[in-house]
This record gives sequence, C-alpha cells and structure tokens, in this order.
Amino acid sequence: MHNDIAAFPSTYFYSENLFPALGWQTGDWRMSNVNGGFYEKYIATRRTVLFSTERKENNTERKENIPISNKINQNEAEIIAQLVESIQRVYNDNNITYDSTKIGIIAPYRNQIALIRHKLSVAGIPDYENIMIDTVERFQGSQRDIIIVSFCINQPGQFKYLCNLNHDGTVDRKLNVAITRARQQLFLVGNAKILSDHPIYESLVNFYSDNLVVL
Repeated sequence: MHNDIAAFPSTYFYSENLFPALGWQTGDWRMSNVNGGFYEKYIATRRTVLFSTERKENNTERKENIPISNKINQNEAEIIAQLVESIQRVYNDNNITYDSTKIGIIAPYRNQIALIRHKLSVAGIPDYENIMIDTVERFQGSQRDIIIVSFCINQPGQFKYLCNLNHDGTVDRKLNVAITRARQQLFLVGNAKILSDHPIYESLVNFYSDNLVVL
C-alpha cells in the first residue's frame, strides 16, 4: 500500500504506526493525460481521490427500470463506470498494460454491486467480468492495485447498519479494510455531505480536503 493511501488509516486507526517498507510506497505518481478528460487528469496525477456526489440528485429518477432504494446509488455506479473507462485510457496512453484483474470495486449492498456490474457492461468496458466487485467482507485478505469504493450511503440512518465500530467507537473496521485493500491507487465515491454526519467519516472527508472533488 502506498504511503498516500495509508495516510488516513495510519493517522486515525493505527496511531501513525503504518510505515512504508518498500521504495515504491513513497514514490511519485505522474502520468500524462493525453485525452485531457475530466477523470483522466486525476487518475494520471493522484494516488487517491474522494469524488463527492453532493451536487447531484441522489436516486431521484428511475433509470432503466431500476427501483429507487437506499441499497443503490445510480450516480455512484455511473461515476465508477466512467472511472474504469478513464483508467483504461490513461494506462493505454502511457503504455502501461491495462489488466482488469488488478481493479477491485467495493460496495456495501448486493443491489449496488449488480448495478455497478450492469453499468460496466453497458459502457462496453473490455474484460469487465474480471473486475472483482464485492462487499468489503469478501475483500478481506486480498489487495488490488486499484480499489474503487462506492459508499452507497444515501441517508445518515444507514451508518448504524454499515459501520462496524471497535469498542471505543473510534475505528470503523469496514472502512479500514476497504481503504487498505489498495496498493497503488484508491478512489472513493460518495456524498461527502451525508458522510460528514458520522464522526469517523467526517474525519475522512476533512482529511481528503485537498483530494476532494465535488461533482
């Protein structure tokens, strides 16, 4: 895991006791953005970004006959499909082999997992079937070069079901696992305004202030 990705869990969950062991874990991330695309510029230049959907309407329209539910978020699924497309373009433009098996997508609900998989299929992303899309529990013990997290928290009441807090309430074990699955890049997608209603996630949003992109 690169030091930029480890920074938040090290600060808030491990008392700053996560240390890089290999040279690449402190290296710079800099690729060219040939196409000049919106998501491409972040993929090419940053290790980790929080994309906030707070300016978008959350689940206010029925799209493709998918029912509105707290267990899906259309905006997040669409953004993730765009991110995967952009990752492929940036890697290809920089003569880096694109390998879909090195991408992992974490979401809390089966409905959201199915929706993300559907969006990848509709986008015509090559080998999308090889991208692991699953809950954080299924990702325990494994890592991917690139992790994309769909928080799919549409209202504050969901926190009590989605968080797995330690005894002191200072660590969300699920959030910790999700972040630490990424080796090279980590992209978080969610509504920062709603996330800030929980103290741990508020800390995450504040920590990402320099890497927060409001859509």
